[in-house]
Amino acid sequence: YLACTKDMVIGYRDNDGIVRRLEKQKISDLTIQSK
Repeated sequence: YLACTKDMVIGYRDNDGIVRRLEKQKISDLTIQSK
């Protein structure tokens, strides 16, 4: 799943179930990719 917020660091689980966190800078890029 993918959870993202404008004011917080986002975290997502990859195919291996590992939770990874991305920096605020990457939120816009990740949001575009999720669409």
